[in-house]
Amino acid sequence: TTREKSDYPVIMKVRGLSGIIEPRFFADKRKWRCTEIFAIPREEIASVKVNYPSEKVKNFSVERKGLEYVVKHDGETLGGLDTNMAVRYLNAYKKIHFELVNYEFTDKQVDSLKRTKPFCELTVKKIDGQTQKLRMFRMKGTGEELEDDYGNPVDYDINRFWCELPSGELVKAQYFVFNPLIMGHLYF
Repeated sequence: TTREKSDYPVIMKVRGLSGIIEPRFFADKRKWRCTEIFAIPREEIASVKVNYPSEKVKNFSVERKGLEYVVKHDGETLGGLDTNMAVRYLNAYKKIHFELVNYEFTDKQVDSLKRTKPFCELTVKKIDGQTQKLRMFRMKGTGEELEDDYGNPVDYDINRFWCELPSGELVKAQYFVFNPLIMGHLYF
């Protein structure tokens, strides 16, 4: 491996191949870190609670009672629950990742965002007693006229949101990844 004269961009020659390695290599440790939020097998989940502070009708919870599950929607226990739906829902917690760490907001801006009301709070309690809570905040829209999943006009980004991890860190997350977890009121 030899290096060309210029320090920037880094150009490498390896076995007759040459090219810019920047797209493949980066030194920013934030880009190297693990993006995992949840990797919980269904058997280890005691309960999940999803709370929408401004839309109580979307609130729901799933609780394990022995080998059975109890699902509550808007505070009411659902009768005639299809256990397969509860199992499918809880299986979704095996592999949940965020998209990016926060590169945009300063510490002051992060603190300001955290003082606002989240659109959703997700709390997972494991059988061993550990609890993980996520708070989710809308991202400002691009100014385009957008619609949510129900066809209602919205002024926020319909693809991504800010998520406060249990550690307090703020990250970007995708609705595509989280909708199966936070829109359970539609499943049950």
